[in-house]
Amino acid sequence: MTAAPPGPPPPHPLYDLAAVRRMLRADIAQYSKYAAGFQSPSARWTRKLSVLLTPPLLCCALYRLSHWLFCTGRRRRAAIVARINFLLHKCSISPGSSIGPGLYIPHTVGLVFHGHGGERLTLYHRAIVCAGSVHVQKDEVYDDCPVLGDDVTIGVNAVVSGGVRVGARSYVAAAATLREDLAPDLILVDTSAKRSVPREARA
Repeated sequence: MTAAPPGPPPPHPLYDLAAVRRMLRADIAQYSKYAAGFQSPSARWTRKLSVLLTPPLLCCALYRLSHWLFCTGRRRRAAIVARINFLLHKCSISPGSSIGPGLYIPHTVGLVFHGHGGERLTLYHRAIVCAGSVHVQKDEVYDDCPVLGDDVTIGVNAVVSGGVRVGARSYVAAAATLREDLAPDLILVDTSAKRSVPREARA
């Protein structure tokens, strides 16, 4: 195991509960784009509450809470909340990982995230974003962990490994493996096939 020093500070740290609430509001807004029942003005409050209690949003809420605890120095509690998130949703997001507002996780099962992500990040189930080596302290984010830009999508069973940088609006397609930097506005179909994506196509 590697006892490497931690990487740079998180780009979207959470130091107070007001910041946590702002992040969650953005997560809910992103989720609402895909939930017709939530968007309907005639939906009853019970329906809206049920949407808020869906696994994707509960998973996001527990992750945000663990990251807040991590950023405020309560590392043990952060690890406990992250463990609860894993037990409930079968989703492993390290507390030290920083993800911008608008996180969208359609299905939580099998997801692993250990790195930093930008705004409006979409993570499909069984997507793996992880360090390039094994570390003793698994909650910290190291230099060999991926950093994802804004509006990035990681597909089903896709793997992003090591200290790579993924440009804004890029898409790592299902079952693809990425171990080198990916420029903005690209789709990675597999390890050898990359093609550009028009901006309007990623809107």
